Amino acid sequence: MILVAGLLLVAGLSAACTYLIYRLYLRPIDLERRQLQELSSMHLATIEALALAIDAKDQTGANHIRRVQVYATGLAKALGMSAPEIQGVRTAALLHDIGKLAIPEHILSKPGPLTPEEFHKVRTHSQVGAEIIGAVPFRYPVARLILSHHEQWDGRGYPAGLRGEAIPLGARILAVADCYDVLTSDRPYHRAMSDEAAVRLLEQEAGKAFDPAVVSTFVRMLPELRAEAEAANAAAAAKAATRTESAKTVFDEIALAHREIYALYEVAQALGTSLGVTDTMSLVSTKLANLVPFSSCALFLGAEDTDLLQCRFASGTEAATLQKLKVRSGHGLAHQAAQGSRPTRSSSG
Repeated sequence: MILVAGLLLVAGLSAACTYLIYRLYLRPIDLERRQLQELSSMHLATIEALALAIDAKDQTGANHIRRVQVYATGLAKALGMSAPEIQGVRTAALLHDIGKLAIPEHILSKPGPLTPEEFHKVRTHSQVGAEIIGAVPFRYPVARLILSHHEQWDGRGYPAGLRGEAIPLGARILAVADCYDVLTSDRPYHRAMSDEAAVRLLEQEAGKAFDPAVVSTFVRMLPELRAEAEAANAAAAAKAATRTESAKTVFDEIALAHREIYALYEVAQALGTSLGVTDTMSLVSTKLANLVPFSSCALFLGAEDTDLLQCRFASGTEAATLQKLKVRSGHGLAHQAAQGSRPTRSSSG
């Protein structure tokens, strides 16, 4: 009996000691771990919000950032990177284009070739992005990957002209993932390539612009990565469907601002061409419809040696009737606009 009581006492003391050790040492560690997880989740939510803002601004590449993230993360895992390095690549993929916030909209949206000055401005986005992210205390080298994702295997890239393995592996991965998605997406300056054509171009550039090992791994994994990207986009679409109306409005406003500037840029380009009145106005009215919905659009010009404004172009509802109209001096909205040298809007639209 005494032995049993002694054993129970020892067991009780052991349990008490274990509890005290947990309270004094393990519980604070567990609490700190949970706090770190919550902080990490908060950082990730902030990063994703930034990525959504960038994606909304760049409407020519809807879901580009998310697809690049899927491709880059899969490549990082396949190439044997460590867990912290993979997380760095994943985060850098979300934020690799953040420096484009400093690039004028008319350059990002330009449908034709860039001038040398415009191209120089675009090339600054990796440096700007690295400077923005450099102030964030990530536990992995995100800023360095953003800075180097336009370096090339043969040293012809920017901003530092790094060559071969001097380029961080994560940046080499981002370069391939980013290029493939740009090639297979519609952009102002090119139509989307087929998957087969994009793969051929990547393989041609292996050993030139891109790390050959990264290209071969990407091509081998592409069917799997594409399926994963499609699933991620579907999940994001479902999540967006449940987003609050205020959040939708914020991102819609960002996208709308981009579309407005792009449409105005195209209108300015049309006005600077040598097209005739009809061709110019056909193009202008199409672009204006994206900014200001209307049922009819007409252009009235002054006729020589008369006080009449004559319709030279009309589109939309009753276009045939509008084309026959002439407005006498002192009458109508068209005359008010011509006299005042400023827009005049009718209440009927």
